[in-house]
Amino acid sequence: MLKLMSLIKFNLFSLFILVGLLFSNQSTAQIYDLDLDSLWNVVRSDQPDTSKVDALSKIASQYFNTFPDSTIFFLEQSITLSQSIGHKKGIAKGHMNLGAIASIQGDLGLATEHTIKALETIEKTNDTQFHVQILTNLAALMQDSGELERAEEYAKEAHELSLKTNDLASQINTSTALATFKASRNNCLDAVESYLQSLKIAEENNIMGSEYFYTVSGLANCYEKIYQSYDSSLVWFDKMNASRKLLNASNLDISYFNAKANHALKYDKYEIAEALADSAFHHAKILKSKSAIANYYLLRSDIFKEKGLYKSAYDNYKTAMQYKDSLRSENREDKLLAIERKYNSEKKGKELILKRAELEKNQLEIESQKNQKLIMMVIFGLGTIFTWFVIFSFLKNRKKNKLLKSQNEELEKLSIVAKEIDSAVIITNNQGIIEWMNEGILEMYELSQKDVDNRIGTNIVETSNFQGLQTTINECITTKRSSFYTSKHFKKSGSTLWVQTTLTPILDQRGEVNKIVFIDTNVSTVKKSEVKLSQQKTLLEAKNNQITDSFNYAKRIQQAVLPSDTTLSAVWQDYFALLNPKDIVSGDFYWFYEKNNKKYLAVVDCTGHGVPGAFMTIIGNNLLNEILQDNFNTPVEILQELHIRIKIRLGGSIKAKVMDSMDLGLICLDTKTYEILFTGTHTSVYLIRGRSLTEFKGSKETIGFKDQINLKMHSFQAKPGDMLYMHTDGYPDQKGGKRNKKFYYQPIRDMLINISQQDVKVQKATVNETFQKWKGTTEQTDDVCMIGVRIV
Repeated sequence: MLKLMSLIKFNLFSLFILVGLLFSNQSTAQIYDLDLDSLWNVVRSDQPDTSKVDALSKIASQYFNTFPDSTIFFLEQSITLSQSIGHKKGIAKGHMNLGAIASIQGDLGLATEHTIKALETIEKTNDTQFHVQILTNLAALMQDSGELERAEEYAKEAHELSLKTNDLASQINTSTALATFKASRNNCLDAVESYLQSLKIAEENNIMGSEYFYTVSGLANCYEKIYQSYDSSLVWFDKMNASRKLLNASNLDISYFNAKANHALKYDKYEIAEALADSAFHHAKILKSKSAIANYYLLRSDIFKEKGLYKSAYDNYKTAMQYKDSLRSENREDKLLAIERKYNSEKKGKELILKRAELEKNQLEIESQKNQKLIMMVIFGLGTIFTWFVIFSFLKNRKKNKLLKSQNEELEKLSIVAKEIDSAVIITNNQGIIEWMNEGILEMYELSQKDVDNRIGTNIVETSNFQGLQTTINECITTKRSSFYTSKHFKKSGSTLWVQTTLTPILDQRGEVNKIVFIDTNVSTVKKSEVKLSQQKTLLEAKNNQITDSFNYAKRIQQAVLPSDTTLSAVWQDYFALLNPKDIVSGDFYWFYEKNNKKYLAVVDCTGHGVPGAFMTIIGNNLLNEILQDNFNTPVEILQELHIRIKIRLGGSIKAKVMDSMDLGLICLDTKTYEILFTGTHTSVYLIRGRSLTEFKGSKETIGFKDQINLKMHSFQAKPGDMLYMHTDGYPDQKGGKRNKKFYYQPIRDMLINISQQDVKVQKATVNETFQKWKGTTEQTDDVCMIGVRIV
């Protein structure tokens, strides 16, 4: 079974990703929700080039959750522009974000190379805040490469540097990274203290970015390790879930779903773990993260292994190892560390060169001052002439350039993106005349370049086999909003192709539709899956109906074996019996017997529930009847004999070790003397007289498990009007209420005292209603059985 220890590594790895994707000066990894047209207007405008760099970064962020390759393209464009204007922060930011993308996709060598370039560039500036972010990234990358000591050194350097700034978000980020190292060394108490301090600062200052997400992520991990229970970390998982929804980043989704899936698997919640793993895999595919995909198959392997599906477990493990081997071949340790060592050696060399240059500078400074005035005068004169020339040329061509830009840049922008994706892209004018197609259309529709050339200039309605296309185009032009449709095609090879087409209108300066972009996406696999899922659903429904019918038939058999209300009321006149199976059939049952002047009554909890438990109830019921017929009279004698016969019946001999067992409480009422004898195993009997409750506890033994058991028998005097109650552990163990806690025993005793004087039918209704209200929508934990009798 997977352990949450792996969560620590994944958290720090994700920290690298999220800090890397800071497409603004703000300390949050939240993907922007900006108008792309507004951003492109900035790129095309006469604003300073640094604003254009920021706009390109934000454009890149828009495609992070959908087209990571487009994100890389626009980041490279931002670096190129930054280099051309000497904008060091723009260069560093571009390399940092490219490093983050490379790390997500599993290329740690390329990630290290980009991050070192970002660090070398930012060291030439005074931007301390951004310097901290890059150091934190490098720490996480070293940690993911297995260099824990180097990772912690970078994290400490980042934290010390962050304390020199007023940026609380950076301080929280670096403090969280250091706390994660504490947790990785099983020092969870100190780690929790650090996490809680960071959380307090974040909440007091409304800092709800990635810093907040990884702080509560660390708390979820540590609380589970400290308290070793499923519920202990749920409150932190809820905060993680709320945070990742707010931030809307696919890599955060991967981190959350993986952590929650591992947590569910550790506590045997296989269906929940599998659903969460599938959610993580969905985002891993979008981001093309090989490491996250490998983790997904490893997780599925563990889930199938725990469920006993060893063939599926092996297949998933083999797939995971293929991804792991691919990553190992791409990310050889010597390759990664060579990049980092080269940076450190070059850094020391640069420091020596700077010292030498400083001495030479002092020697040349006196001589340079002599020529400075003359040089400045010449530069000023030439600069003035050049400036006037540039202004004149600019004014002359400005009007002409604006006109050309307005006509071409929209199409150019779309062409850049269209060439980078695998989908088929067609651009038409507002009349539907095809003006351009990308190369993706050749492979999707099995067309030649000649076929494509012949379609340029034709109307798309004439070339399409979708009957409602003209109506869809008219709707797109009228509403000026995107539309889509799904159509079926047949390739030249004869295979079927299902395509989903999205129509996106492009508006001119007057706000009218000028062009329409058609993007065709191959959804054949989805269509095939829908058919297959429909067939599987039909098959599963049929099998489920068969199983349910079998269960219902088993229930009728069990009800026929166990005592009916008619026979029970003939012996215990004033009583109620509540039996709520977890499944259709029950592993709990109640039993009675009348012999001479004695009445016997028992509640029994057999191993398991459902069908296995139901078989045990039939065996237990029959054995109790046999034992009473064989002249065993006292409860302690009956239970000792029951123990022996269960072991013989199920194990073949008295010494056999069997796991099938039962806990029960058994009373014997002498109808002449009103003396009651009681013996139980992990079961009590309550005697309520007036408002006073007396509990007689059973022995801490289990019938049918050990070779020998020691049982204690209680004797007490009853009076007419007394109420006796016995129940199995299903009622107190049921989780529910506002905090999803167990009901426990004391609330049961209080409830029985309050209702003991009421009619037994009212008592039964109250007991059942209280249970159902407490359980609410929570799954029933176990079978529930309770019986109450009034002494008459």
